[in-house]
Amino acid sequence: MTRLRIDSAELYALKIPFVMPPMSHSAHKDRGACDSVVLLLSSAGVFGHGEAVFRDYVSRSSAREKDLAAHAADIVRRMIDPLLGRDVEWRDAAPEGRDVDPSDLPVLCALETALLDLACRHSGRDAYELLGREPVHQSVAISGVIPMYAPDVAVRTLVQFAQLGVRAFKIKLGPDPAANRTVLAACRAAAGEQADLRVDANGAWKPGDVEAHLDTCASAGVTAVEQPFPVEAAGADGALHRGVERGFLFIADEGFLSEQDLDRISRAGTYRLLNFRLAKNGGLTRVLRLARTAADRGIGHQLGCMVGETAILSALGRIAASLLPAPRWVEGSYDRILYAQHLADRDLGFGPDGTASVIRGAGIGCTISEQQLARFAVSRVKLF
Repeated sequence: MTRLRIDSAELYALKIPFVMPPMSHSAHKDRGACDSVVLLLSSAGVFGHGEAVFRDYVSRSSAREKDLAAHAADIVRRMIDPLLGRDVEWRDAAPEGRDVDPSDLPVLCALETALLDLACRHSGRDAYELLGREPVHQSVAISGVIPMYAPDVAVRTLVQFAQLGVRAFKIKLGPDPAANRTVLAACRAAAGEQADLRVDANGAWKPGDVEAHLDTCASAGVTAVEQPFPVEAAGADGALHRGVERGFLFIADEGFLSEQDLDRISRAGTYRLLNFRLAKNGGLTRVLRLARTAADRGIGHQLGCMVGETAILSALGRIAASLLPAPRWVEGSYDRILYAQHLADRDLGFGPDGTASVIRGAGIGCTISEQQLARFAVSRVKLF
């Protein structure tokens, strides 16, 4: 058991430009840079880092992009206050049964991750040792994500992934079935008939258009659809049931944040796969716990990621992917594709065969450069 006392906390709101074209999907437009918030904790001269990514369409957060560090600071102060002035374990950040507002989950992820990283470095042990678990998988195949691009740019991005050994691809789609058909046809032609394609609408579809959208998917050999409709769209349940009858697999994303969401999804019976994202769902221990509960109810999972994650969440995602029992697809570790400049001392990108391997040692698997952190910070908040 590793106990430590938190001496200081500081937040950095980042802007790291992408090398890819600005990325869009139905819920946001033209994101051209990382906008993560990094939490730095210290104890007895040792440091640990965590990362929060805010997306109002995912976590129902009211964070304003121009003031992300200040927004995160209010939540961190509230969460960290019970941990101050005493010796704590890293698990104290997110104990089982803790009730967390969905909009606070990205910060909970950052706090738990920073404490885990700090505890690893404080004790000289790696994350698996502190978790008391060994990897279930020594490596995982990475799935590429194709943003909502014009067909030629979508194909160029898909080919870039394919050249790095990736064989499964998620294509972002919008509300227009005809435009989606053009993009999917181009991607299928570029990927080949044997490639594994699925789609993500980010809630852009209308339930009344479900047959047209599913026909479009079927024309490209796609049978897995992520979050087709807004969470509370009228008629969505009936549309999902029609899709299930046609053999489609539906994946819950924006509609799945918490245990309460899992209960609702389980009762409805139409979403048979969950998209975990570490920042969205509140961090590593919550994701692993939710995956066990979902499996008990016959619901599968994939591990997704947020647009623009840095090496911190890439490393944490590598741990999560190695411990989840049977992820259908794994996204993330896109550092090499997204960035020319990095926060960490190592490239957290996946390998040339399209796989990402377990990383042992060095806290959660990467060491953050304080110089790079300061370089890309657009604002900083010293908490104490």
